[in-house]
Amino acid sequence: MVTDITGKTALHTAVSCGKNKVVQWLLCQGVSLNQRDWENGYTPLHRALFYGYLHVACALLKAGANFNVQDHDSLTPLDHVNFDRPPYVTFSHSLPTQIYVWGSNTNYNLGQTRQNAKGIPECLDILQREGQSVIDVAMNKFHTLFLTKSGHVYACGHGHGGRLGLSVHTPLMKPYMIKSFATTTIKMVSVGVDHSLFLTESGQVGSK
Repeated sequence: MVTDITGKTALHTAVSCGKNKVVQWLLCQGVSLNQRDWENGYTPLHRALFYGYLHVACALLKAGANFNVQDHDSLTPLDHVNFDRPPYVTFSHSLPTQIYVWGSNTNYNLGQTRQNAKGIPECLDILQREGQSVIDVAMNKFHTLFLTKSGHVYACGHGHGGRLGLSVHTPLMKPYMIKSFATTTIKMVSVGVDHSLFLTESGQVGSK
């Protein structure tokens, strides 16, 4: 395998730049997915996540990349993702948001219309297509709440017992706006197994 002076392959370079088409072509050539460079011990997956190219990371995972490989600092690719959580960085609500979901969707709480389980992160773009920028997500076993920059709340999942706040008791597979809060700005959301809590801009707490 041809490398540069730091041990990086063509795949390392392509993922570092987010060049998905080049990455896909290299994967078709049978390049090594888990080869570590000499400089940091990074695999291509380390670099994809380090530079924030989630679409490239998804392509590598689908091709069979190993996310348990450790670099020279004994860190896995997912360890690098955790470093980007607060207080290490400041999140700005003015930035575009993307939500990635994976796992079991048996309870319809992933916000997608397909119930089958997902082993690879997949972008949830339903709210983005509606022009909504999500700033917070609260998830529990049976339902999920999405809080938008405009202060609206969207819910999906099992509605039994009224936990969704949508006056329906049947499952909802995609997020729907809670219209009872349409004229109220919500600042924070929280969920339990059978209930939802909302903190308004005026400091009031509501429950469903």
